Parts: sequence; C-alpha cells; structure tokens
Amino acid sequence: MFLQNNNLSILYTMAVLFISSLNLFAQGQDLDELLDLDLYELVNIGIVSTSKTLQKINEVPATLRVNTAEQIQSKGYFTLEEVLSDLPGFQLHNILGLNSYVFQRGVPNQNNLILVLIDGVQINELNSGGFYSGDQYNLTNIERIEVVYGPALALYGTNAVSGIINIITKNIKENQGLNAGVLYGSLHTICADAGYGYYDEKKDFGFQLSAMYKSNEKADLRGARGDTNWSENMENFENDYSWDVKLNYKKVTAGINYLNKQSSASTYYKSYGTPFRDRGTLWNIRFVNTFLKHHYYFSPDWLLLSQLYFRDATVMDNSIQIIDNTTQIGYYRPNNLAGFETLLKFHPDERFTMTCGLVFESERPANGYSNTDSCSARCC
Repeated sequence: MFLQNNNLSILYTMAVLFISSLNLFAQGQDLDELLDLDLYELVNIGIVSTSKTLQKINEVPATLRVNTAEQIQSKGYFTLEEVLSDLPGFQLHNILGLNSYVFQRGVPNQNNLILVLIDGVQINELNSGGFYSGDQYNLTNIERIEVVYGPALALYGTNAVSGIINIITKNIKENQGLNAGVLYGSLHTICADAGYGYYDEKKDFGFQLSAMYKSNEKADLRGARGDTNWSENMENFENDYSWDVKLNYKKVTAGINYLNKQSSASTYYKSYGTPFRDRGTLWNIRFVNTFLKHHYYFSPDWLLLSQLYFRDATVMDNSIQIIDNTTQIGYYRPNNLAGFETLLKFHPDERFTMTCGLVFESERPANGYSNTDSCSARCC
C-alpha cells in the first residue's frame, strides 16, 4: 500500500509540474502544439526576454506568454494588437488615429509603461518613451513573440513597468530559401511581403532579408457613420512599410530593422461644424534600429554578451496634423540614440546564477516639435 501511494504521489507531482509548464507557456501557445513535445523538449524551450540571455522555460522567474510563428500563421493574426488581444491582462483602445493605446495589467497609459523590443533592441519612441502600435510590424518575419508580465526595470530600465514585448525575428539557420505572400481584404486592405534566407553550415555564415507593405483604409467614419463627427469627405487610412536585414557569422550577429508608419490624422479632431478639415492630413513616423551583437562562452558556466546599437525614432517633416480653413501646420521631430551594452553571466549550477553588466548611452532627443505654418492670404 505504501508503494502504491508513493507511486501515485510521484505521478501526481509529475502531472502538476507538467500542467504548470503548460500554463506558463501555453496561454500564448496552442495546446496541441505543446502536446506534440516530449518532456525533454518541453522543459528546454528557449526564452531570452526575462534575463537577456537564453534560458530554459522552467528556469524563467517571471510570468511569461509566448506566441510562435506557427500560431501567428494558423490564427491569421494581421497586426501586433491582434496577437496581444488574445492574451490575458491586455486592454486595447484603438482610436483609429495617430496611435492606438495598449494597456497591460490594468494600468492605463499612453503606451509608455510597456517596453517593446525587436531582437532585444528597444523600439519605443525616444521622447515620450511610448511605443507606436499599428500595422507596421512584419508578422511574417517573426519567430516568436515573448510577453513578460510585470516590471523589469533592473534589466531594461525606464518603461519596463507593466511588462515587455520582445519580437524575435526568424532564425537564419532554420529559415532558408524564398517566400512571398499577398493578401487582400475588407476596407481595401492590401498586404504584400517577401523574404529570403541563406545559410552556409560549413562557414557558419548566413543572412536574411524581408520586406512588407500594408495599406488599409480603416473604418468608414464619414458623416452619420461616425456619429456626424466628420464630413463625408473624410480620409481615414494607414500605410506601412518595413524591412529587415540580419547577418550572422559564427558568434557575431548584425541587423537593421526599419519601420515606417503613415496614417491620416483626421480622427484627432472633430471636423464637422468646426474649421478643421479631415482630408490631406498625414502622420509619418519612422523607426530605424541597427545592432551588432557578439556572444562568447569562456566556459559552459561563463557567458559574455556585448552589443552596439543605434536607434532612430523620427516624426518625419511631411507630417501634417492640422488643416483648417486658412492654416496648415506641419510637424518634424528627429530623435536618435547610440548605446553599448555588455552583460556577464555566471551559471555554475541550477541553484545559482549571477548576472552583471554595464550600459552606456548617448541620446539626442528633440526638445519638442519643429512646426511649420502655412497660411492663405486671408490670415497673413
């Protein structure tokens, strides 16, 4: 009887551990996909967002959700917001304008309490610290999206208050050849993307290219369809461009991520019955991230990870937010940041890990917008 009870206890404990692992990983992952993994594969799933180095999922000291490329494709996600809307703890406020607001863990904000990364490099706008949501993220070039719940200020600094969203692009070694796709949908939505990957195993060298274009007229809010807040001539659109380049040679990885979001600013102000016009506006913001990373193992227990990066988040000078009967106001705000980070990790056994590092950054943010006013003869 004692042996039977002991065996039952062992089976019960294994079941609890298995279900706990599923809960940690599966709320952003299909259960069927997890059930295809054996026990060894399950506990060795690699995660990087919580410590900036690759960890087994059973070692991660945080609440974490993961969305893989397979899940993004099978569920037909079109935007990053659609991915996040399926996760617990997220609230989205889509104003169909310059930016949509994403709240995590019940903390309303202007997207400046969540840190968004692409391949570990921040994509948040430099002045406000917020990130721009929209259609500009190329989901077809994503290996997985790791979402960390809770603050991580010690590792990531400002803005990592509610959580972290780390967008990890495809692995060069596992995604070779040419791929392309075209999509057309409602609201005159068009999406075209293409990618190419190459890897030479003998030289341990590879590169990856990807590009995407999206166009969307968004919701029709003209006249009564928008509660008569805008005229029948209203424009409501978003055009997005992005491309990525990533190269890998042995222990060195270099990459460029480019995002360009163009949207109308018509919903920013009510136009019906006011002097504001809801045609001809444009909000254009560009993000450029470049990085150079190197990792070196002194031994199985010691890892040195270093990276150089350059970030640019600029509101382009063709942005026009306000047009009225006599005046047009344009905006321009350049921002850039250069940084170097080095991280040393000592992990002699499963019970002890020591991580230390240094970060140096030089930032050149604009104090405010540079405005350009143009007036007709009636106001000059």
